[in-house]
Order: sequence, then structure tokens, then C-alpha cells
Amino acid sequence: MSTITLGPKSDAVYGRTGSTKTTQVGHLAEYVYDKYGEKTRLLSADPGGWQPIEHLVAAGIVEPMHISLKTPYPLEVITRVAQGWWNGADGKLKQASMDGIGAYAFEGMSTFSILIMSNLLGRTDIHIPETPKESFVKDEQLRWGFSGRAHYGFIQQRIYEAVTTSNHLPVHKILWTAHETDAKDSAKRQIYGPQVIGEAMTSQTGAWFGALLHLMTMDIEQEIADPTNSQKKIKIVRKRPMMFLREHIDPADPYKTPYICKPRGPSSLWDRWPDTMEPHIGEFYRKLDELGAEALKKIRDKYSKPEAAA
Repeated sequence: MSTITLGPKSDAVYGRTGSTKTTQVGHLAEYVYDKYGEKTRLLSADPGGWQPIEHLVAAGIVEPMHISLKTPYPLEVITRVAQGWWNGADGKLKQASMDGIGAYAFEGMSTFSILIMSNLLGRTDIHIPETPKESFVKDEQLRWGFSGRAHYGFIQQRIYEAVTTSNHLPVHKILWTAHETDAKDSAKRQIYGPQVIGEAMTSQTGAWFGALLHLMTMDIEQEIADPTNSQKKIKIVRKRPMMFLREHIDPADPYKTPYICKPRGPSSLWDRWPDTMEPHIGEFYRKLDELGAEALKKIRDKYSKPEAAA
């Protein structure tokens, strides 16, 4: 009987600005290049670009594409890239070869959502029900519309479709990034999770991904030389990023609101995952490889047929 697969499951990392989300794309790219000798394609809508991993772009390990407010149809670009399209030599989006491509990264869900919303509000060639289409601001040449409830539902559904469609890309790894936001889960419990747009989808995003990892900066107190007196020491608080693999609570949060996250891997070795790791998704994937090989060996040993007696 043949095996039916939908391809690799997308993973996601989320966190605040400065929590190393873009850096994780670089760690992913190095892991894929080290293991498979293949490049990573990056679709980014981040206004800050990909400066933390520019050296990997220059080395040809990361192949980036950027979309912005100047992109005429950002939703179509996001959807097509999730289907395997890419810019050709002529700069036009088309179905692309996957030769030499080992991973895709999408940065990120939050900025994609905002970009699509801005595009929809600026257009007059579409009609979305239940939107205040008669309300707008128009200057001499520019026009701005107002968002309605249907905008949010439309964008949330399109982001969901892009994530699930990307599962079919014939590559080894797929990584999405997102900012964090607060929302409520199905039990009306306050939570933190990946931001799409609005809060309706936040609690559901965990089901979209294999691994959902939270990036968070922690306060670390350190003693350094006093810049005004070399004979003295002063204490400072530095922000150190951490990667959380399991649901957790910020100890400084008086409301004890949990952050949703989960690792993935062999169910028989679930207890081998730590609660936190250094913020390096490449090391997370190496750990996943290690656990997968161990689980496979155990199951083969368990069900292997004993050799016939001589």
C-alpha cells in the first residue's frame, strides 16, 4: 500500500520585535544548507527587511523576495508563493523550479495581514459585503477607505489558506513567523499567541502548525564596569532572548496569561523535549532529527523478526 502524504508540516515562531524572528530564518537556512546543501526561499513583508541575515543572502544561501505597499496585488503574491511560484529572471512571478530549494520561510503572518488590509482599503475595484463602502477619505489624488468586519474575516481565511497550502511545497522545512498578540481561546481564557489580524484566529493557529515556538526576551541582571569610574561596578539589566517550546507564563505578568506553544516529534519521546532552548531553530531541528532516529530504531527493534534458529 502506498503512503499518502501532504508534505512537511509548516512550523511557526512568534514574538515581539527584537525577539530574533528574522534570525530564526537564518538559522533555518543554515540548517537546511548544512544538511541538504540546498537554499531557502524567503518571502518577506517586514518593513525592516532581512538585515540580520543579509550575509546569508550575499552568500546565496537565502533567496529573498520582498513585498510592500507598492506591490499591486500582495494577496496574490502570497498565495502564489505558497503554491510554489517565484520571481523569474524577468522579475515576473511564475511557477518555479524547486531544484536546489530545501526550505521556504514566510515573514510574517502579521505583516502580510496588515499589507493585505491596506491594499483592500485603497482599492475601488472590489466590493466586500458589510463594509462601510460609502465612508472614505479622499485628498487631491489619494483615497483611503474604512475597514469592516468582513475585511477581517476575509484576510484571516486567506492567511489560513496560504499556511495550509504551503504544506504541499516539496521541500524539507517550511517556517512562518508572526508578531505576538493577546486573544481568547475557545474556553474564553485570555492567551497570547501569533497575530494574524484581529484576535479571532489567534487561538486556532496552534492547529495550523507542527511546531509553534515562542520567542521571548528575559531580563538578565549583569554587573559591568562603571563607564564613569573604572574602579567601580554597576548592575544593569539586559534582554536575553529565549525560545519556549511549551505553554508558559511570564513570571512578571500579574495576570498570569499563558503563551501558547508546542514542540513536535515522536510521541513516545515527548518527555525528552525541554521547556526552553537557546533561540536557534536549527538546533531545534537537529534535536528533532535525533529524536526521530531514536524513535525509529526503537520501533524497528521492537517489531523486528527474530532470526530463525540454526
